[in-house]
Amino acid sequence: MSKKNTQKENMIENLITSKTKENYLLNNMNDIRKLITQKENRKLEFKEIFPTNEKIIKTAIAFSNSQGGDLIIGVRDDNSIVGIDESNIIQYEEIISNTIYDKCSSPIIPEIYSVRIKEKQS
Repeated sequence: MSKKNTQKENMIENLITSKTKENYLLNNMNDIRKLITQKENRKLEFKEIFPTNEKIIKTAIAFSNSQGGDLIIGVRDDNSIVGIDESNIIQYEEIISNTIYDKCSSPIIPEIYSVRIKEKQS
């Protein structure tokens, strides 16, 4: 295989990977928007502010006992979006992940996403 073909294949692979990630993020953002319009239930919980470690654990265990769920931080119980401080997002993700890992004896592996939504309320 020539060097030119290899470069072309790499460019195509990068484009596909990039588009796949874009579609994934777009679908994830649309899914979250839909969730925010729903009422809280046994598989959906909103938190206006970042929860305590105890609440994170309690929610993670409840969700794992009922085949999963979504915890959305930065949304009030009335579905209004208040958001969270973007400068703390990485720290929040680490706290959630580490808290669940450290405190749950059966492994629970959370999927953590950060999504910027412009409809933030004051």
